Amino acid sequence: MPRNASPATREWVPLERTEGQNGRLTGFLMCCVWCRGRFSSFIFGGHSSGPDGCKTPALNKPCSCNNRLKSTIMDELTPEEKKALLELARSAIAARLVRGHPVKRPDRPSKTLIEKRGCFVSLHHKGDLRGCIGTIEATHPLITGVEENAENAAFDDPRFPPLKKEELEQVDIEISILTEPRVLTFTDGRDLKRQLIPGKHGVILSRGWQRATFLPQVWDQLPDKDLFLEHLCIKAGMEPDCWKAKGTTVAVYEVEHFSE
Repeated sequence: MPRNASPATREWVPLERTEGQNGRLTGFLMCCVWCRGRFSSFIFGGHSSGPDGCKTPALNKPCSCNNRLKSTIMDELTPEEKKALLELARSAIAARLVRGHPVKRPDRPSKTLIEKRGCFVSLHHKGDLRGCIGTIEATHPLITGVEENAENAAFDDPRFPPLKKEELEQVDIEISILTEPRVLTFTDGRDLKRQLIPGKHGVILSRGWQRATFLPQVWDQLPDKDLFLEHLCIKAGMEPDCWKAKGTTVAVYEVEHFSE
């Protein structure tokens, strides 16, 4: 069970196994979201309340509490900060596998590392996804989110068996840090596509209770805007052309991602 989760709040959502070429799992198409006390296949929202009591009724109605997500302008992390986060993620996993292994938390974390941020931690084995868990909402300091999401990606991703000790040295760790989502205003599908920047924008698509997101890294696998949006609609459980329909909300965000 993920850290800070209780049996009462744990909820498993069936996840479709999206496959790429030759039947291999397609990286970031498969990431999970740990959102306000539950896993979701990038489906989140509703009047769910986080640990701070902040409620976000809908994507296009920003949270009114003091725990607002960071702005769409992101300060780049220094090489030292990136190294510290990667070491933290790996050591957090190792501590669960090796008795007495310490978790390498920064002794004096910088201001950036203790800011509240949404983040994802992804594990890959020989290019294939081995686990990916993240949070879009910035409910915890970055170092806390990285540590918890690293453990969840390794041991609590419902699509994979828990990571074994002998696998640890074989996996690569990637961390993605998110900016605050920004809702787009568009007149039609063509206008929407005009505003999307492949490789830069992560996209959240929502209509009613159905929501889904792709990290910007997914553009590497789906560079065509039409296909990108169609796959995102399908992931949200809607018709492939839902992104053209009235009543569909689209938001974008950016990430800073780095790996070992």
